[in-house]
Amino acid sequence: LDIPVDSFVLDKTLSSHEIQEYLLYQKFQGGLVYDNFLRIRIQGQKAEVTGKYRKVEELEDKRGAIPSNKVLLKNFFKSEVNKKIIGIDIGYLEKTVRTQDVELVFLPVWRITMEGGEVIYFNAYTGDEVASS
Repeated sequence: LDIPVDSFVLDKTLSSHEIQEYLLYQKFQGGLVYDNFLRIRIQGQKAEVTGKYRKVEELEDKRGAIPSNKVLLKNFFKSEVNKKIIGIDIGYLEKTVRTQDVELVFLPVWRITMEGGEVIYFNAYTGDEVASS
């Protein structure tokens, strides 16, 4: 495996009495790639590492991205969402584009983290929701 482990940065830490969990995302050309991650879970003397990685050749240009406040206005202004937003940042999600050859691209997305841990991803060009967890 040729995983550039040194390009992963800590994004989130979760701890309980007996378990510590660390979530790292790959940082590539100044942006986080949310589909490339390492999850390290430590319980007592045991450590478990899981994750996902696809080699990134290049990222879609995020210079054409709409501002995050427009994404918020488009998606949350008239909604019944009663949760507090605790984080907004921009990064990338992988997307398969079908042309003559199937091509994997990394699309710029706004990541909005809600109180309680819900995460919603929005296309940074259109403001449309593309994924949630």
